[in-house]
Amino acid sequence: MFRTLLFLIIVLLPTLASLVEAKELQVWAVDRNFMLIDEVYEGEEFGVYVTDADDPRHYPLANLTIEFNGEEFYVSEDNPSTFPICYLQAPEVAENKIMKIVAKKEGYEDGIREIMIINKKKLLINLLSSVKSGEKLNVLVEDENGEAVPGVNVKLVMDGKEVYSTYTNKYGLASLSIPEVEENKKFLIVASKANYKSAKVEGEIKCSSSAFHLPSYVLPVLGIIGIAIFIFAGVIKYVKREGEFSEKEEHEVRKVPDFTQRGDIKIEEIVVRKPEKHVNSKPIKSHRPCKIGKTGMGPEEWILGEDSIIAKIDEKIGGKAKVDTSQWLTGKEDIIEKIDRKLKAYDKRRKQDIT
Repeated sequence: MFRTLLFLIIVLLPTLASLVEAKELQVWAVDRNFMLIDEVYEGEEFGVYVTDADDPRHYPLANLTIEFNGEEFYVSEDNPSTFPICYLQAPEVAENKIMKIVAKKEGYEDGIREIMIINKKKLLINLLSSVKSGEKLNVLVEDENGEAVPGVNVKLVMDGKEVYSTYTNKYGLASLSIPEVEENKKFLIVASKANYKSAKVEGEIKCSSSAFHLPSYVLPVLGIIGIAIFIFAGVIKYVKREGEFSEKEEHEVRKVPDFTQRGDIKIEEIVVRKPEKHVNSKPIKSHRPCKIGKTGMGPEEWILGEDSIIAKIDEKIGGKAKVDTSQWLTGKEDIIEKIDRKLKAYDKRRKQDIT
């Protein structure tokens, strides 16, 4: 019996010694900013490191194994992706779930840390208007419970590039500017916010068939051509008008006036007619002829005379004068003197033509 007892002591002594000397492991979970956490959103990355529970410095240990979500990760000083921080990925969950992180190392009792995996609400994108080229597209973003979500970043992506970006207001509404397209084009709308599952909507921007869209560089060219045509037309019109004036002046110079006709006499565009206003606001009556000549009156003063311009012209060419007491003359210049000069020039040209 003594021998049997001695055998048991020899066999169990190492096991008893290991139990007496066994230490505890401490497991810590941290976020990207190395802040201690006890919960994390699904799909997000977080870090884990293990220390000796009796070590006040909490210095990370190596050469151990970490188990999480059915996977094992070996922590080694030669592997920077696991030491001193081993990064893990939180799995997607249908609802909030508590999971365990287990650390194992020879000579230590297993260390265990529980962490809450938080289920993210899904974002849903609702297009409130049709997608048309060059117009606004209104978008409503809600969660899976139908609640409007403010502060969601909404992006319009075309050809793999971000074209427009905005944020939803407190009612979950956002407005996107759809660019002009010359042909039908695919687009992607992406809605994202921290602690929410992102949402995507694909579609197609259709080119408007009711209007013909010119390339952007064509419009400035057409504008320049239009201005050039306008200037050219103005020059042609001016030149034509100048030519008409020249022909008219030449015709009027060569035309011999006919003083035998009655009616208004037009000499060098001077037409004598009744003024718009009377002198001193009252008509002037005269019972005797008024001498026509330099009266010394001002350029805006008028006089009434019984001898009209027509009568004087008739006198010069030997016709019979008719008294016209309604004819008005101006004191601006000696009209009879000018008529005399015209008649002398006319007589001179006629004599030259005869000779």
